[in-house]
Amino acid sequence: MPLIALPNELLIEISSYLHPLHHSALIRTNRRLYSTLSDALTKSLCQPSSEITDNGSSKWARKALYSALRLRDAKTVQKLVTQGVAKVVGKPMEVRDMSGSTGRTRALLSDAIVTLESTEAIKLLLECGVAADTKEFVSGWTPLFRAIQLEKPDMVRLFLNRKDVDVNSKDHLSFTPLHKAASCHGAEVIYALLEDPRVEVNEAFTSGRGPALHRPISSLNIGIMMALLERKDIDVNIPDYLGRTPLLYAICKGFDKGVEALLERPDVKLDSLAHNGMSVLHSAAITPSSADILRLLLAQEEGRLPPFNLRETEYGHTPLHDAVFFRSVDMTHCLLADSRFDANVLDHSGATPLYLAVERGFEDLVRALLESGKVDVNAFGSGIKSPIYRAAAKGRGVILKMLLDHPGSDLGKAIAGTDFEDPSACESTLPDISRNILMERLSRKEPRASES
Repeated sequence: MPLIALPNELLIEISSYLHPLHHSALIRTNRRLYSTLSDALTKSLCQPSSEITDNGSSKWARKALYSALRLRDAKTVQKLVTQGVAKVVGKPMEVRDMSGSTGRTRALLSDAIVTLESTEAIKLLLECGVAADTKEFVSGWTPLFRAIQLEKPDMVRLFLNRKDVDVNSKDHLSFTPLHKAASCHGAEVIYALLEDPRVEVNEAFTSGRGPALHRPISSLNIGIMMALLERKDIDVNIPDYLGRTPLLYAICKGFDKGVEALLERPDVKLDSLAHNGMSVLHSAAITPSSADILRLLLAQEEGRLPPFNLRETEYGHTPLHDAVFFRSVDMTHCLLADSRFDANVLDHSGATPLYLAVERGFEDLVRALLESGKVDVNAFGSGIKSPIYRAAAKGRGVILKMLLDHPGSDLGKAIAGTDFEDPSACESTLPDISRNILMERLSRKEPRASES
């Protein structure tokens, strides 16, 4: 009996065992088979394979669905969705997470967004009943994340207008859609999100990343930052996981436009400290090429600024200590020119900024400190030796001469209670250049501070 003469029931049963490609070839033979088997083909396309591979039904289901979407064939799309195409279409690949669970890397709607990049196609899928908020297996992204990634504001609004979409959904890294939008280049997408009052702008991270306002600061994107600042409920002092406020973070990044924008707001706190005790002045003092930022901070009302000689960091450094320690030459000059900074404050080890410059061999900063007229060459704490002693011990002849030639320098006080009091010890332990300088100075028999 010819195949075409079989009852429809048998034809449908036989075709259910065929590969979709063979099934498609069969229905093209004549009109009767087309009308009889087209629904069966649709059903076979949507049957999950034992293995989700390009050789299984998912490849052909994907082709059929996306072809219908491109043609805006709502009837075919609805038929495929009704038959369960969402179970087989997505990125054709299975992955296993650490718990042993398996799943698709992208669900149907997310895959369609990436593949078609068409708002109309996505709207059609949603109208046909495809779930709007399904998370991807590995990333935890919802379709809204994908629309934001492609920077499609119309598509973003399509999802925001639905009640079944969680606009603050978190992915596996605790990113929300707003965090993702804050990392985009253009501002259109984030404006679309910020129009929705449900979007939480102050959502904190739980995985070691900053709030949304920190994202454009990280990429130096003033447009995105200004968009966020326009929201009335934005917390402009929200800290990241290191305790850095947006202002502190902008200073750390050398983001001068961001710093200017934040300083214009009266609700921005300038006296907040990071977890490591760094103030805005400390941060500006050590950030490369941030002398303009430091001057901008110093021009603010004194009542808004933190104490100028604050020592809340691990080592008890003031901003001037840090500027010297990190060899920020411009910032050191800027701080020395401001009378509010004390150049002789001791850190927790007893070191002054001058001591740090000597210890690290920064001749330019030693000279700047000495020329400022604010430095006491003889100042040092009880737990360490004097700057003169350290310069001699390290064989830094140029620095040693600068220190000894400075008005008020007291060699006797500098070496009192040390092995250098004994000239023979100087000869045996000091580098040649230091020994020659010290021996020449000691031969003058300069009186010690205790003898004067």
